[in-house]
Amino acid sequence: MRAKSALLYVVPLLFLLVGCATPRVSRSWQGKEMPIERALKQILRDSHQRVSVAILGTVDTPYSKAAFAAIGIDLDEWKRSIYMQVTGSIEQLCTDAGRDYKNFKVVDRNYTQALLAEQKFSLSGAVTPETSTQLGKMLGVTHLIIFHFLRNPAERSFSRQGFMDTYVSELVDAETGEVLASQTVTYRK
Repeated sequence: MRAKSALLYVVPLLFLLVGCATPRVSRSWQGKEMPIERALKQILRDSHQRVSVAILGTVDTPYSKAAFAAIGIDLDEWKRSIYMQVTGSIEQLCTDAGRDYKNFKVVDRNYTQALLAEQKFSLSGAVTPETSTQLGKMLGVTHLIIFHFLRNPAERSFSRQGFMDTYVSELVDAETGEVLASQTVTYRK
């Protein structure tokens, strides 16, 4: 009986935590280009200088390590995996936006992570204009795309529990700390 009740808890939790969908940065936002993509293209059209972008962010969930462990998943590994998927999607979006411009570069995400770890720099909390300029200098970039990915439980119906992924990102001028574009995308599963 005890094993049966554990299964009733673990199986739905497995689908909830792992999510039957991979987070992606959508190519469209309300049927149009995403605000960050549009702003990046405008910067590239207007700039005759080198434009370089670093992508960084955070992945969070209110689920505990124990909840993940109950279904055989390491929470830290899950966060790393989601981080790599989201940064990969943003990287692709940037590469597509800048494909026609020779003055454009996306900084390698592994280099970005390694440098931040080496400098013991944490993105926890809000990124202020001062922090943005500090990050820009440290990474040697003109712009930053800073994102936050959050997976929350979401009520789908009276009988089924789902999850809600929220992705918030900003394109920031690394010299001034000014937010040039931002977007929020929410997916319910």
